[in-house]
Amino acid sequence: MRLEERGAARPAGGVLALAPYTAELPWSREEVLAIRRIYGSQNTVLLGGAASKRAFQARARDHGVLHIASYGILNKHNPLFSFIALAAADDDDGRLEVHEVYGLELAGQLVVLSACQMALGSGTIGDVPPGDDWVGLVQAFLYAGAGSVLASLWPVEDRATAELMQHFYRSLAAGRSESAALADAQRAMLREGAGTNLFQWAGFVLVGGGGRR
Repeated sequence: MRLEERGAARPAGGVLALAPYTAELPWSREEVLAIRRIYGSQNTVLLGGAASKRAFQARARDHGVLHIASYGILNKHNPLFSFIALAAADDDDGRLEVHEVYGLELAGQLVVLSACQMALGSGTIGDVPPGDDWVGLVQAFLYAGAGSVLASLWPVEDRATAELMQHFYRSLAAGRSESAALADAQRAMLREGAGTNLFQWAGFVLVGGGGRR
């Protein structure tokens, strides 16, 4: 897949931000509400039960940035069933699984998976079926048409992640590229004294065409 051959334009619908588990991850609520403050009317914020998989699937294509603040599970035995958790609805368990992401039709969106270890593919651990070496959510979103994906390589802390994301979106809304906005956010965290707790927030990496605006 050649990401740079895709069109640079993203949908102009602002940010779709979801935080389905605000009780278990209390800072995820502040994280998405900060996005609302930064982007104003150019965003859709869904909290708790409203942040369902069906809502995400229905609205994803109409927004330029897709942000999920939740938790995820890497399934090392069957990586197509690794997932990031959204709210359950009726007979739907809310798990947005890798095989479902492959079926999405995106249009160059930036996808932010604000959760632990979502940048990992199954190839980072053993017992993986041949041919599935690097199957994961990042690869699935890129295949589905995302322009780039921001995700973490290791477990991150709820509050520190929320602070990093606020810095990231301030820079992004000011016109910085995705890669530059991430660098700005990392430098801001260091300035604010988070350098002694790098493990809590520094695991986020940008995969894909991060030079675009």
